[in-house]
Amino acid sequence: ADSGMFQYSIGKETACRMLRVTLSDQMQLFPEVSGSPQRFTIRFLTWPDVHSRPVQTSENVEFALSIC
Repeated sequence: ADSGMFQYSIGKETACRMLRVTLSDQMQLFPEVSGSPQRFTIRFLTWPDVHSRPVQTSENVEFALSIC
């Protein structure tokens, strides 16, 4: 995910019901997924402390993605 964001378009003929995002245990990030039946976006966020809002990382993120 370049600069913490990944976008993907799904063909109309492909049925997608579930996404699985897998990250290394060492990463202090969590994924935020949004989308529609034809495309989705994954942003990887970090949460510095409970007194602030999560922010998107500016680093490139290596992850595994399964589309079912």
